[in-house]
Amino acid sequence: MNPEIYDQKRFLRNITKDYIDLQDSNQENNVVEQILSKEELNIKLQGLLDQIKIQIQTLQGQLTLEEAYKNNKYTFLFKRATVIYKTINGNKPEVIVQRKYLFQIRKLVEFYIKESNLTEYWFYPKNTVQEYIDIQDQKGRQFSTLYTKERLIKQFKDLKDQLAKEIKRTAYQFKEETKKELTIFNTFESQNYIYIFDKVTIINYKLWEIDSIELTTEKLEEFQYQYYRLIKTIITHFIPKSELNEYCYLEFRRKYQRIPTAEELLEGTYNNNKEYELAKTKGKQFRDTHKEERTQEPQLSETEKAYLNRTLLALEGARNIQENDQVTQIIFPNTGLTQATQDFLLQHHTQLILETSTTRRNPRTNNLKIIGTPIITEAIGILLQTAFG
Repeated sequence: MNPEIYDQKRFLRNITKDYIDLQDSNQENNVVEQILSKEELNIKLQGLLDQIKIQIQTLQGQLTLEEAYKNNKYTFLFKRATVIYKTINGNKPEVIVQRKYLFQIRKLVEFYIKESNLTEYWFYPKNTVQEYIDIQDQKGRQFSTLYTKERLIKQFKDLKDQLAKEIKRTAYQFKEETKKELTIFNTFESQNYIYIFDKVTIINYKLWEIDSIELTTEKLEEFQYQYYRLIKTIITHFIPKSELNEYCYLEFRRKYQRIPTAEELLEGTYNNNKEYELAKTKGKQFRDTHKEERTQEPQLSETEKAYLNRTLLALEGARNIQENDQVTQIIFPNTGLTQATQDFLLQHHTQLILETSTTRRNPRTNNLKIIGTPIITEAIGILLQTAFG
């Protein structure tokens, strides 16, 4: 990739992120924007100006003086540079300077990326969408948390406050598109304003209902569902590309299904069917792995290894006695053992039984336990079986 193109793309990504981040903050701070200091704003504006100058200088090497002022890109950049220079050297309050900074970002991004539309970035409540995710039971059967009456009132009021902020943004957008101020006399010309007014009216009625009736658990759940539905419809209206339906209440989800991020739902990149199938595959792999583990030979503990070894040593000792005792008559025809060999086996069997069946205190946990396990019991039993046949 051409280094100049790469630098331009990186620059556009950075200023778009700035555009988003500064507006995200208003969801948390309950103000129109997070207002930066004059020094911070001048640094950001100077950064914009420096990038624009680089673009202008590149064009100046390609155009004559007469051609420059007929070139759309050159005149656009020259105007942006002039406005930014005046803003840096002006005496406007920080809030005005910051809005001018955001406006210049939008102009630059939409000039270079025709398909972009930063004017649609009016309503981007990541916190609200995160709540939409968290409020759901991840099995898709019920709410994970049932709000109290007080919490419901707070959530409805917070949602109404966010909508109230949109009125100011809607007025700005209306002026951009129609060149007219949005007033009480022409509000029905703005579909966004009509939508906001309708939803605020609904919320006001819900707040009155919650406060005026006795709330049973069923009623609380009903109001919570209405709040949940409002989040989904409002987000979908302001951000058409969002896909909150891809993670929807009462829709079955598999055990290993991945939970989306707020950004994925807002960007419309989360696919419920795809994640469902991935979870299905992951679940099968998990079951197959554990089935394979269950069919494998069990791993022996250190204690089991020790007692198996002692059993083998006892059998080896009995074999040595049997081979070296040529004088004593064999008195057990069914086993072919001498009395000394049988006594040796029974002695070791009794000793091992006593050790493994007696309750002992674990020095680390101080709990009482018996160290015998089915494997140890079976191994010791071989001594008895060998002794008697």
